[in-house]
Amino acid sequence: MNLKTKPSYIIIEDIPEIAEKTRQIISEMNDDWEFLGVEGWLEPAQHAVLTKKPDIIYLDYEINGGYTFEIIDAIMELDSYKPFIIFNTSFMAQKPQIAESLSNKYKNYIGLFFNKKNLFQQLKIEMPRIREDVLRQLKPAEIQLEEFFPKDIYCKQIHNVCPQDIVHVSIFDASKRSKSIFLNNGSNIIVKKSFSFFSDLFKFYDINFFFTNKKFSMVNKSHIVKYNRPFVYFKHPIKKVEVARENVIEFERWLCD
Repeated sequence: MNLKTKPSYIIIEDIPEIAEKTRQIISEMNDDWEFLGVEGWLEPAQHAVLTKKPDIIYLDYEINGGYTFEIIDAIMELDSYKPFIIFNTSFMAQKPQIAESLSNKYKNYIGLFFNKKNLFQQLKIEMPRIREDVLRQLKPAEIQLEEFFPKDIYCKQIHNVCPQDIVHVSIFDASKRSKSIFLNNGSNIIVKKSFSFFSDLFKFYDINFFFTNKKFSMVNKSHIVKYNRPFVYFKHPIKKVEVARENVIEFERWLCD
């Protein structure tokens, strides 16, 4: 599963001192973020954005070669890419009508407008909110899963699933590599996904899980209400899960942690 856990950012600015100070502020508060470099010319900057697709873009209004709203125009042509843009201008106070026009046109793309005069002070103040917004985009509350219909039914149904609501995952049809996902509302969905997919998913969302049987089932600890060796019971009326004999001791240790 391709889950991105480390946000990336690029700085598009043609004044080296401003670019470096901006990088320092961002990296000091987000040392785990991936820095993709500085671009000071319009055409290379646009190419870097469209190929690397950073999660955060610091964008000066005008750099060598032209105005950077052209980069936003190019981003808007892409269906599945919506970065958080920090837009730095030098005319917020002098020409508020231009700032308002840009804000209206790009309101779904520009996360923050900054005035160059107070850039560094504003950036330090707003950085916690920027971080929160970016991480929320990378880790959506729900994921989309396509239901698998085993009997050649010509039907495609997409479910929005909150990962924390997954109680346990078990094998449905080994020959077709399909799994049953049991949710905390008592329902279940059949999907064609591997256990590795769900393992990565649970790790990404910090869900404490255990393979009760490495070939057949895995459980979410937050939904367990009772354990009566070798069976695990859950909060909702979902069938119990049996812990494989070779996993019992390790499972009981995990359950007590």
